[in-house]
Amino acid sequence: MSSLKGETKMTEGEYYLDDGTRIDEDSIPVPPLCQSCAINGKENVACNLTRMDQMDEIQKGEMFCYFAYEPNNLTIDKEALFKEMEEHGS
Repeated sequence: MSSLKGETKMTEGEYYLDDGTRIDEDSIPVPPLCQSCAINGKENVACNLTRMDQMDEIQKGEMFCYFAYEPNNLTIDKEALFKEMEEHGS
């Protein structure tokens, strides 16, 4: 007998908000920072959970913060981006 109440089954591509609302993976916004990230598409679950956590900010055009960011282009200054994210968060 399980001691867990209200167990939730999760399948790939399905995400849920704390209130139980299902969020379709395709509806999670992908901010510009993700589009220049080497991780984008590889760490899909971690990326999507981070994007979901900041959905309101993304939709308002505010800065998206993700410190696991790895630029896919050597001309991008990762340290400058992280500094800007840290300043934004304070």
